[in-house]
Amino acid sequence: MGSWTIDGEDRFVWIVRYKGPKSWEEAEADYYGAPERKGITPDPARHLASHEHHLMSPAV
Repeated sequence: MGSWTIDGEDRFVWIVRYKGPKSWEEAEADYYGAPERKGITPDPARHLASHEHHLMSPAV
């Protein structure tokens, strides 16, 4: 859905959305297991010192 930075911190937030028949875990495994994703070199994840995952639901 988009990416944002956190003011005053060296961090960013990346919010993604999936609406499909699979669970989030299945869709994520498909994405990271895809040949196209594995073919991205160098791996962009090397720029991340750490990461957190939070599943969210609409408030209304």
